[in-house]
Amino acid sequence: MRKLTTYAIALITLASCNETKAVDGNINSINKSLHKIKLKRQEKIKNFLRNRVRDQVSLASYSVPIRGVIARIARALQKSKKAYRTFDQLKQDPNNFRTLKDIIPIWIMDLEDASRLIPLEKNMFDCIILDEASQCNLAYALPAMFRSKHVIFFGDSEQMRDDSIRFKTNRSLLELANKYKIPPHLQIKSKDDTTKSVLDIGGLRGFPSTTLLYHYRSPRELIGFSNENFYAPKRKKMEVINTQYLTYKNTNMVMKNHFIKSRRHLDTSEKTNTAEAKYISTLVKELQSDVKTKNKSIGVLTFFKEQALLLDKYIDDDNVKISIVEGIQGDERDIIIYSFVLCSADEKKRYVPLTGEYGEINKDLSAGRVNVAFSRARLQVHCVTSLSTSEWPEGVWIKKFLEYVENNGSVDFYNQQLKPFDSHFEEEVYHFTHSALGKDFIIQNQVESCGFKIDLVITNSKTNKKLAMECDGPTHFEEEGSDIYITSDFERQSILERSGWRFYRIPYSDWIDDDFDKLTILDNLKTYFSK
Repeated sequence: MRKLTTYAIALITLASCNETKAVDGNINSINKSLHKIKLKRQEKIKNFLRNRVRDQVSLASYSVPIRGVIARIARALQKSKKAYRTFDQLKQDPNNFRTLKDIIPIWIMDLEDASRLIPLEKNMFDCIILDEASQCNLAYALPAMFRSKHVIFFGDSEQMRDDSIRFKTNRSLLELANKYKIPPHLQIKSKDDTTKSVLDIGGLRGFPSTTLLYHYRSPRELIGFSNENFYAPKRKKMEVINTQYLTYKNTNMVMKNHFIKSRRHLDTSEKTNTAEAKYISTLVKELQSDVKTKNKSIGVLTFFKEQALLLDKYIDDDNVKISIVEGIQGDERDIIIYSFVLCSADEKKRYVPLTGEYGEINKDLSAGRVNVAFSRARLQVHCVTSLSTSEWPEGVWIKKFLEYVENNGSVDFYNQQLKPFDSHFEEEVYHFTHSALGKDFIIQNQVESCGFKIDLVITNSKTNKKLAMECDGPTHFEEEGSDIYITSDFERQSILERSGWRFYRIPYSDWIDDDFDKLTILDNLKTYFSK
C-alpha cells in the first residue's frame, strides 16, 4: 500500500478543520489555508493553557483551606506596597507557596526572586530550567537547584561569564606574595579559564550535553565573526541556514563601517564621544524613514555606560534599545549600531580590560563579552568609529571586527547573473515574470538557502520583500500526470518556511493548459507584494 503523502495529509487536515470550502485544489490555496490553520492552532493552544489555569483556580476556590490561603495572601499584598516584605512574611509558612504551586505549577522568575519567594525546601519542584547559565556562578544558582529534583542548564560557554567571582591576575598574586613574603611553593598561580559558571561546572562533572548545530538568527556574514573566532576554534562551528538579507539603502551591504571625525577637546570626554552620538542619532532617523527598514527593530550598543547615557539623550525614542554590552546578552535586534568612542590610538588602555585579546584571566571574559556584542544583529550592522581601521591598536578585538566588516560587509545574494536552469519550463517562467513585473523587482534563479535550491526568488528592491517561486514539473509528483506531490518536496518547503521563506508554486499542468490564464500568476504576485 502506497505511503500517504504530505499532500494527502494536508487535504485531510483541511477537511477536518472545515476549511475545504476555501480551497479550490490549487496548491497555493492549500498552502495559504495551512498557514491559517497553523496560526489558529497556536491560538487554540494558548487558550487551552489559559483555560487550564483558570480551571485550576476555579477548582481551588471550592476548597475552604485553599480559599483561606489565597485570601490571606491577597490581604497581605493589599496592605503593603513593598511586595518583597510581604513575601518574606508569607514565606515563613511554606503552605502558602505550596498552595499557589498546586494552582500554577510553572513559575518563571530570576534567581533573586526565586530565593525571595520560594521557601528553602528541598525538591519542591520537579525540575528547574536555568537559562543563560553561562552567566551564573555556583553560589548564585545553588539555592534554586536545592529546591528542585532535576536541573537543565541552557547557555553558551563562549559568551559572557559572571565575573563577580574570579581570580586576580598572576601579576597581582605575585605582588601579594612578595608583600607577605610567601615562599614560591605556596604561591597561587591562576591558570587559563579560572572563572567557572554553573554551565562549565556541569560540563566538568560529566553532565550529558547537546551542542547547537544550526544558527537561525542571521545570515552567515553577520554571525561569521563569532563563528570563525569563538566557535570554530572549539570545534563548535555552527551551520548557518538563514538567508534573509536586508541591504543598507541602495548598497549591497549588510555591514558597514562609518568613519567620522571627532576632536578630543571638543567632542569627547574620557568615556564619551558626542560626535558619534550625534551621527548615530541621524543614522537612526534615516533608517526609520527608509521604506526597507522603517519597521525594523534597532539597538545601539557601546562598551561604556557613560556613552550609553549620552546616546540616550540624543536618541529620544523608547523603541530603540540603547545599552552597554552587558545588558544585551540573550537579546537581539534587526539592526545593531555600535559606538566605539575612542578617537586616539593612545587611549587603548580603556579597551584592553573590556575587549583585550590577550592577558590571563581577563582573556576569556573579554572574548565572551566581544562574542555577545558582535552577534546580536539579525539583518544589519553599522559600526560608528572615530578611528580608521588601521588606526585602531593591535590587541583589541574591535580592530579585528572592523577588518571583518570591511572584508565581509558586501553580499552577492542579489546577484542577478543567471545560472543554468533545471528545465525549459523554469526558464519560460523566469522570462515571463521578468518582462512583466518591471524594474522594481529582482528575479534570481537557483538560489541556495538552508542547503536547498529554490527555482526562482523574486525580491521587491524597494521593500526587500521576497517570494520563493517553485516551477513544479513532473519530477515534483509521485507519478507522471499525478497531482500528489512527493513527500520530500513538502519537507524541503517546510524547512525553508521555518527560516522565513514564503512560497508560490506553479504546476506544469497549469502552465501548458490552454485554458489557464497566465495573467493570474501576475495578479497573485502583485497582490502578495502589495500587502
